[in-house]
Amino acid sequence: MSRHLLTIVLALVLAAGGCAPPDPESKGTKEAQRAEVSTKDEASKPKPSGKEAGPDNDGETREASAPDGPGNDPEESAAPAPDEVLASQYRHINSSDYGAAYDLFDDRSQGLVSPEQYEAYFAAAAPYEITDYSFPTVEVQRDEASVVADLAVSSSDGEESYEVTQELVREGGKWRVVMREEQVASFAGAGGSSGASSASASAAASASASAEPEDAGGDYDQTVTVSRVVDGDTVEISPAVGGITDVRLIGIDTPETVDPGEEVEPYGPEASAFATEELTGRSVGLEFGAERTDQYDRLLAYVYVGGEMFNEVLVAEGYAQAYPYEPNTEYEGTFASAQEGAKAAGLGIWGLTLAEQCLLANHGNGIGEGSPGCEDSTASPTASPTASAGASASASPSASSPTPGEGGGAPSGGGDIDCDQVDGPIPTPPGDPDGLDGDGDGLACE
Repeated sequence: MSRHLLTIVLALVLAAGGCAPPDPESKGTKEAQRAEVSTKDEASKPKPSGKEAGPDNDGETREASAPDGPGNDPEESAAPAPDEVLASQYRHINSSDYGAAYDLFDDRSQGLVSPEQYEAYFAAAAPYEITDYSFPTVEVQRDEASVVADLAVSSSDGEESYEVTQELVREGGKWRVVMREEQVASFAGAGGSSGASSASASAAASASASAEPEDAGGDYDQTVTVSRVVDGDTVEISPAVGGITDVRLIGIDTPETVDPGEEVEPYGPEASAFATEELTGRSVGLEFGAERTDQYDRLLAYVYVGGEMFNEVLVAEGYAQAYPYEPNTEYEGTFASAQEGAKAAGLGIWGLTLAEQCLLANHGNGIGEGSPGCEDSTASPTASPTASAGASASASPSASSPTPGEGGGAPSGGGDIDCDQVDGPIPTPPGDPDGLDGDGDGLACE
C-alpha cells in the first residue's frame, strides 16, 4: 500500500513540474542564441555590390562601392597638389637645382626644351630668384589643373612682378607642369644642343596656340604674357622685349583714362575694364609694325589673343576708333571695316551722345573735338600722349594738305597737317586731330 502511495505522489510531482510556466530569462537566452545563429548564417551569404546593391532589411539603401578612377587611388590622393608641385619647382629654381625643377615638367614640355636649354636660360639671367609667390586661384578638373600664380622675380633684367596662369596635367598619378608658350620660346632660345632645337620648339609653341589670322604675316614676332593693362590700348608685358615692357596697340585709340593732363574721357573706363578682363595674365602674340617703338619708348604691336587680333576686336566692339598713322598702316582697311560695323550698330563710343563724342580725340572719323557739330574752341584740351602714341614727327600726308601759315603760324584749316610743308612750330588745331602735340604744350611740328 505504501509503495503504491509513493508511486502516486511521485507521479503528481512530475506532472506539476511539466505544467509550470516557462522561465522568462531562459526563454530570452534561447531566442538570443537563435538570433545569433541566424545573423551568422546571413553574414556568410555573399553581399551584392555595384549596381546590384539593393535595400537592406531595415529599408535603407546600400551605396555601391565607388569604381577605381582618378582621386580614388590612395597613392594619387597622397601625391602633392598642383600648387604644391608648382611651389616645389620654384624652390628648386631658387636653390639652383634646375635638374629637379626640369623633372617637374610634363613629357610634352620636355620634348620641346632640353635640360641644357632650360639651365642655359637661368645661367643667362643669373642671378635669378623668385623672390615671392602666391596662388590666389587653383582649379582642378579630373586630370587637368589651372593655377594662377602671382610672382615677383629678380634677375639680371631687374625686378619684375606679374601674374601668370600655369597649367598642369596628371601623368603617372602625379601632377606635372606644362610649359607656357612664352616659356618654351625663352628656354628654347637660350642655347643647348640636345633635345628639341630652338627652331622646332618655337614652331611647336606657335602651333599649340590657336591658328592666327591669315593676314598676320606668319609667326608672331614675340610671345609674352600681359602682366598689367594700363588702359584700353596700352599694356605691360613679361618678359621684357629688348628691355621694354610697355606695349601700345597699333592703329587704334581708346578713350583716355590715365593721362594726368586729361580728364577721363567717355567710355574710357569701359574700354580699360574690357581689356583688363580679356588680357590680364593671358599669353599673347605680338606682331610688330614697320616702326617698332614710339617716342615714349613703347613697343608698337598688333596683339593676338586666342587667335584674334585684339586691336581689331576693340574697334569692332566700339571700345576704340580707328587711328591709322604712318608707317604702321598694314591693317588700316581691316580697322576701317570693323569700325563701320560698330558705327552701324551703335556700339560703344558710337552710341554716345554728340556732347560725349565731342570730348574724344579727333582722328578723322567724324567724332571728337573739332568735328562737325562740336564746339570749335581753342580752349579745348589737346589730345593726350596716349592718343597720339606712335605718331612720328610728321603725320601721314593727305591728298589736300592745308596751306601753312607764314612765320610758323597755324594752318588755314583744321587737321591734316603736313609738318614737311610747315615752318614750325605751330599751334595745334583744336583737339590736335593729327596727334602731333606729343608733349602737350599746344604746339606741333617742333
